[in-house]
Amino acid sequence: MAATTGFCKGLANTWCLRIQIRSLGQAGIRNQSAEAGGAEKLAQRMRQERKNRGREEQINESPVKQQVRKLVQFSQQLQNVHPNVLAKALARSIVYQDEEIVVVDKPYGVPVHGGPGVKTSISDVLPVVAKILCGPGVETLYICHRLDKETTGAMVLAKNEKMAEHIQHLFRTRQVLKKYWGKASVACSHGIWPGMSYPWGS
Repeated sequence: MAATTGFCKGLANTWCLRIQIRSLGQAGIRNQSAEAGGAEKLAQRMRQERKNRGREEQINESPVKQQVRKLVQFSQQLQNVHPNVLAKALARSIVYQDEEIVVVDKPYGVPVHGGPGVKTSISDVLPVVAKILCGPGVETLYICHRLDKETTGAMVLAKNEKMAEHIQHLFRTRQVLKKYWGKASVACSHGIWPGMSYPWGS
């Protein structure tokens, strides 16, 4: 009888221990789930705070900064689009054309030549631009001079290599007058005046 009683007590103790271990395990799982949920909520709150800060910065930024930001976004979009899209944009930006040259309005932020980190450049799409503007008779257009990536303005392209060499010679010998326009905003006691353009350099 004593042996049986001892065996029953031992079995009861083992059963209680198993229940305690199971209860601790379930509690640990619940704690881990709660911690994971708390971390996820914290991450969501931090993301929302960053979005709110970005909106506040955009609201409080000056008109010049807003314009620069829009230009940067537009230039990034142009560099990420298919080359044919950039070619069509250049073809629509013609300011002058005759039998030997084409003058286009180069968009801001688009490089003239390719290089490290450059996805699409103007030189890459000139054969497509030539086909759009000139038809099958002109295989490509030739770059006569360069403009910096951050510069926008008139860019001369030649329809044949001989004319390109002639225009390049004119640029090298400073027989071409170049005029740059810069846009500035002036801070005053009543706020910021609208951007005004001033020419400089030649």
